[in-house]
Amino acid sequence: VDAWTSAIKRGLDAASMEAAVPEPATAEPEPEAPKDNRRAVRKAFETPCVVSSTTKKMKGVLRDISMTGAKISLADTLAPGTIVTLIFGIPNSVPLRVVQFKARVVRQTPDGYGIAFWEMDPATRAFVHNFTQR
Repeated sequence: VDAWTSAIKRGLDAASMEAAVPEPATAEPEPEAPKDNRRAVRKAFETPCVVSSTTKKMKGVLRDISMTGAKISLADTLAPGTIVTLIFGIPNSVPLRVVQFKARVVRQTPDGYGIAFWEMDPATRAFVHNFTQR
């Protein structure tokens, strides 16, 4: 009987030890970053700008820029499809170099507008290329 009791106690002790060992934690997979399917690399570039349409001039802030477009914030509203001229000075350029783009408003987001460049001069294209490719 002693051997039998000892075996049962050992079995119960082993079972309780197994139950006490926590299951290995399974790590939650990290959420994947949303893919950016844009054709051109976006770079943060915050600077004051002027956005001019055929009916009005508005002050805004350029938020980011790529070879094909930019994101701007305005207090005014613009309808998608509106053709605009975007004008801003290149920060830290002496004398201040002013560039301008012909563009079209392609989307409105909660924090601004996406615009697609339609026309820029060669010097402006060189600036944007150098800035976005570094």
